[in-house]
Amino acid sequence: MGIRGKQIITSDIHNAMLDDSRNGMTDGDLSKKYDICRNTIHTWRIRNKLPCNYEKGKIDKDELHYLYYNGLTDSEIAEICGYKLTTVSNWRTGLRYPPNSIFRNIDKEAKIIEMYFDKKIPIADIAGYFNVKIVVIRETIKRLLNYENK
Repeated sequence: MGIRGKQIITSDIHNAMLDDSRNGMTDGDLSKKYDICRNTIHTWRIRNKLPCNYEKGKIDKDELHYLYYNGLTDSEIAEICGYKLTTVSNWRTGLRYPPNSIFRNIDKEAKIIEMYFDKKIPIADIAGYFNVKIVVIRETIKRLLNYENK
């Protein structure tokens, strides 16, 4: 990124940046190309009454809803859609949706309870099923029993 502090944009660079900005380059793209810090680019763009070339609203909300309701976590959705994790997280929290990772843990805990108490499956076999160490299953059962006794 560019140098911090006051930066001077020469008329040649100014004209080239005008062309690039009008051709769709973002502040970040201009910053990298001309080695000028983003804040300077941002100020320059505002003073020249140029639009921000970042297109908001390009998020496919139907796709996000579909993936969320199919149980994918924020990071999985971000990876599949090519969005930043913060973009997906902000979308989800803006709608007041809880993270799906919570439900995954609840589902796992319910399965552990079912396997251990209802089906009487040994802890070692449950650990093998979830591909975790035995101590993880043992501690999960202890924690759940303590929670129920409170």
